[in-house]
Amino acid sequence: MNEEVPMMRTASVLWLAPVFLAAAVVRAAQAPAAQNPAANNPHLGNPESIRGGMTLYRVRCADCHGLDATGYRGPDLIGLLAGGATDERIFQTIRNGVPGTEMPSSKDPDNELLMIIAYLRKMGSATAAERPVGNVDNGARLFASQCASCHRVAGRGGRLGPELTRIGASRSRAALIREIRTPSEWIAPTFETVTLVTKDGQRIRGAKKNEDVFSVQVMDTRERIQGFLKSNLQQVVYEKESLMPAFAPSRLNDADLTDLVGYLSSLRGTDLTAARDTTPPSAPVTPQDLLDGLKDPTRWLTYSGDYNGQRHSPLTQIAPDNVHQLSAQWMFQTGTLGSFQTTPIVIDGVLYVTGFNNNAWAIDARSGRQIWRYRRELPEDLHNCCGAVNRGFGVLGDRLYMATIDAHLVALDMKSGGVLFDVPLADYKVGYSATVAPLVIKDKVIVGIAGAEFGIRGFIDAYDAKTGARAWRFYTVAGPDEPGGNTWPKGEAYMRGGGSIWVTGTYDPQQNLIFFGTGNPGPDYYSNAREGDNLYTASLVALDADTGRIRWHYQFTPHDVHDWDSTQVPVLGELTINGQPRKVVMFANRNGFFYTIDRVTGKIIVAKPFVETTWAKEIGSDGRPVLLPGN
Repeated sequence: MNEEVPMMRTASVLWLAPVFLAAAVVRAAQAPAAQNPAANNPHLGNPESIRGGMTLYRVRCADCHGLDATGYRGPDLIGLLAGGATDERIFQTIRNGVPGTEMPSSKDPDNELLMIIAYLRKMGSATAAERPVGNVDNGARLFASQCASCHRVAGRGGRLGPELTRIGASRSRAALIREIRTPSEWIAPTFETVTLVTKDGQRIRGAKKNEDVFSVQVMDTRERIQGFLKSNLQQVVYEKESLMPAFAPSRLNDADLTDLVGYLSSLRGTDLTAARDTTPPSAPVTPQDLLDGLKDPTRWLTYSGDYNGQRHSPLTQIAPDNVHQLSAQWMFQTGTLGSFQTTPIVIDGVLYVTGFNNNAWAIDARSGRQIWRYRRELPEDLHNCCGAVNRGFGVLGDRLYMATIDAHLVALDMKSGGVLFDVPLADYKVGYSATVAPLVIKDKVIVGIAGAEFGIRGFIDAYDAKTGARAWRFYTVAGPDEPGGNTWPKGEAYMRGGGSIWVTGTYDPQQNLIFFGTGNPGPDYYSNAREGDNLYTASLVALDADTGRIRWHYQFTPHDVHDWDSTQVPVLGELTINGQPRKVVMFANRNGFFYTIDRVTGKIIVAKPFVETTWAKEIGSDGRPVLLPGN
């Protein structure tokens, strides 16, 4: 009996614990949420606090975000503020950090974080109270004639000097005058002047982009990005003078200076429409280069190296008899979490690489040193099934093209990583995303969408490479009034039919045909909601490159219930079959069969299992799988 009493008491305590817990939860729910300290920042507008915030910022933040907060290794904070970021959001970001990036959490007192925010607010609104001065139109003409060869505004101009699209939001009028008259007083870290002297005496002058003990990366005065191992240099000369000349009164009189500053002060936005009308001053990659593929084996210009998808380099330096001698030469640390599923673009000794969460880098192939970095500000309410990966860039001219996890297409300046256009493909909030490396053909950028797991209707799009305007769209799920629409039940099932595009397609210039494999139908495994073959999912589609119209299709797995996406690279080849030359597309499908298809007509030539298959024994003469019992 004495032993039973404690047991009863214990049971009572265990029974009462949920009651107390529930009461605590109710009280917590009724209590007001803790207010973000930045909601009432006492330091805003206080000159002494702002000076203190400046000191704290320069010690703790400037190494990554730049002394002027316009970005270096970290994002542009002035642009972030101009884009509407609240003080509360900035406070939380500083306090909690950004997981998967170089941005750490902070344990500093709230008061110090609030002083930093007050300083940033002052920086971001430095010119808000200043009225326009001078003749802005004349200032624009002066800029075009004397500044635009080195400075870029909304996609126009040179890249040797800093981008000035938002300079009016980050510089006071007094600062602009000082930097025009005496530009060497302070030089931004990635624009410091160096002269490299090679072993044979050649001198290369330019802006230093990065450096370590063993290497240095520069943009020379002709805007060529180059990397050098210091062991191959005779000397690195660090100059104290800026590449920008001093505009003394004898060169730019006070009246013209006032007009120029008036124009620069008016540059406050992120309007990139001007970039859509400009032709890049140089075109390192032409449509003919893309057609030539690996004729220049030092370059890798598309996801598969060339349009045929064979991914075979003609380089011969690495062979079976010396491959065992390969050894690591450098390692590049991204500073982010997540996996790489990308294929780098390689141009003139520079790797252009995309990574997790739509980070991207230009990397010196000789040393592994970063030349520039792009970070995308992604929304917090993303939907993606398989990680925020990216499979690579497309390239044309001096632009790089990337599809983003929030379903946009972004064009970046190859020399600087600056954004030239940013256009939405679809609404990420309803499940759309994009991870595929764009395929560039002629003057168009071809991309596909993902999101079948979230009930989207897949598509392949083409966009104008210069403007970002959409040229055509092909839906990978046929609608009621389209060919193939009768393979879906009546109603709106097709609107949630899936058909993601995961992997970059290939291109036949002679036929002007694009080939893409399409993903699974949706819902994935609950197939009763989508009776029929469900075209064009789990298929290979051949589209006209100019119009997006379908020329032919072949469905590998009609009414797929296994999640057998047809997301492999379609490989193009020229084969002799039965004594006749044939243009073929080859496809190792996820359903276990290897297909060789006439790429002109879409007719099956041969289809054989390459693994043991348990769902179908063969492909019939009508091109459909012959199912095994129970399938």
